[in-house]
Amino acid sequence: MSERTVAVIEKIKEQKKELDKRLVIMKDKLKKQERLEDTRKKILVGAYFMEKYKDKMHDLLPQLDRFLVRDLDRELFGLSPLNGTNPEAAQSLKS
Repeated sequence: MSERTVAVIEKIKEQKKELDKRLVIMKDKLKKQERLEDTRKKILVGAYFMEKYKDKMHDLLPQLDRFLVRDLDRELFGLSPLNGTNPEAAQSLKS
């Protein structure tokens, strides 16, 4: 192979490397944006249900009781722990 051909190959390899880096960065940005949008949706849906059930939380609690599995989440709504951990122990783990 001529020196020119080798130089062109090396240049193309370098360009490919740069494009691969840009691709990874763009994919990471897309994932981050999707996570932000998912979080925003959850907050808005949660706000809707809190407003809808603000005067009748007792109607929402049975649904939350079936949905929430983490003891710290259950404690937030006054539900008993599922995993048998006591809330003080869970709180000390959180700190």
